[in-house]
Amino acid sequence: LVQEIPLTDTGNSFKGRFDHLSYDSERKLIFIACLGEHAVVVVDAFAGSALSLQDVSSPEQTLLGRFGLLSYPQGILFVAATNRLYVANAGNGKVHVFQICEGKPCQTWKTWRQALNLLTIIDFGEEADNLRYADGQVFVGYGEGAIGVINDGSEVRRENIDFVCPGGHPEGFQLEMSSLAVNKRIFVNVADANAILVFDRTTGETVGEWPLPQGASDNFPMALDEVGRVLFVGVRKPADKACVLCYDVDSGEVVERLPCVGDMDDLCFDASRQRLYVIGGAGRITVIGTVEYPASLGVIESKRYEVLSEVPTGLGARTGIWYPERDSLYVAAPATSTLPSRLLVYHAMD
Repeated sequence: LVQEIPLTDTGNSFKGRFDHLSYDSERKLIFIACLGEHAVVVVDAFAGSALSLQDVSSPEQTLLGRFGLLSYPQGILFVAATNRLYVANAGNGKVHVFQICEGKPCQTWKTWRQALNLLTIIDFGEEADNLRYADGQVFVGYGEGAIGVINDGSEVRRENIDFVCPGGHPEGFQLEMSSLAVNKRIFVNVADANAILVFDRTTGETVGEWPLPQGASDNFPMALDEVGRVLFVGVRKPADKACVLCYDVDSGEVVERLPCVGDMDDLCFDASRQRLYVIGGAGRITVIGTVEYPASLGVIESKRYEVLSEVPTGLGARTGIWYPERDSLYVAAPATSTLPSRLLVYHAMD
């Protein structure tokens, strides 16, 4: 832990639950979906200061409020190619798309008013959630079982392109991005079905359904190691046996099952170190990494994943983001009875 950035604005700590995060590496900004206050929090990662883009306590300073209140924002995504910020709302199923002007706005209301422009609001009906970006498209998990697609740049929803998840609401999902992938796929956690659905991203067809091991349930977060050909799936229940399942993306088989912190909502993969950071509301980060064994030990698999350490955070801190350009993990910790809300910054160690 190298820094704690207070998540306060005009002296008041943000309250309630934080959901997902995104970042703008050029401006060194981190965006946090503050579900508990219907707000987006912007953090200057360099200066260590925060600003809410929805100050409900001061109507004259309402920024996003003049565009229509956010409603329980969950997913957030900054797309550097077009300087667009996407905010997915669980409360009304809408995705707000903002344009951020060139240059770096100062952390004041006046400059952010000038820097942000609402381009459009796209209605997905209900519970817009996780957001992902690939190949000029933004993928949106929403409703009782679908992933929709928005064309980034034109901000138009692609019709008849939804990936349907009949088993329930899509939780965490990941996209194959590598140019080596013949048929780029989407891997989707469907917690209600205790399964992972696999789609062909080009055709929209379901090409696989991988069940959780017997007794495991509540598969929410997900991360993908394309080089290592491993899909990581966080499983919350049974609560006393929370774990990360490692799926071989070629066979769909579970190759490792590793115990981890409970109530996890984000898995962050550090590709340069081949590590996985499991962020859990129980107040810890479980660090998982690869361990190589010399052939002389007679281990069948010379390289496998193991739990390396447990790092304390704060109670309820269950979401975060790996920021490779700053070689750091950022974890959003909500306020408690004794501590204000804060953004915890962990620098990776070799």
